[in-house]
Amino acid sequence: MYVKNTFHCLSFHRKKVLAIGKGGMILTNDKKAYNWFKLARYNGRNERVDHKNIRNLNFLGWNMYMPPEQAARGLKIFFKTNDYNIDTGGSHTYKDISKYKIFNEQI
Repeated sequence: MYVKNTFHCLSFHRKKVLAIGKGGMILTNDKKAYNWFKLARYNGRNERVDHKNIRNLNFLGWNMYMPPEQAARGLKIFFKTNDYNIDTGGSHTYKDISKYKIFNEQI
């Protein structure tokens, strides 16, 4: 399924095959993107540096890292999952939210 030099987004919604709960994962082999995603998911910070020792941030990120409890649940579910699973849907089943007025308003 994975194609080199692309980003693949996985969803772990409760209705998906790997039903961890909220959240997801981005797969890539792009080292630059990987490094950016690692910082972005942890409020723009390096997770290996204690927040008390951070002097400056290069950009604002989000609080989107997966807690250890969810990761453990995901691994448990993963190893019980069948090799073949029916697709639960894709972007074709969602509305194109770029058409909403809020995305086209001038600030």
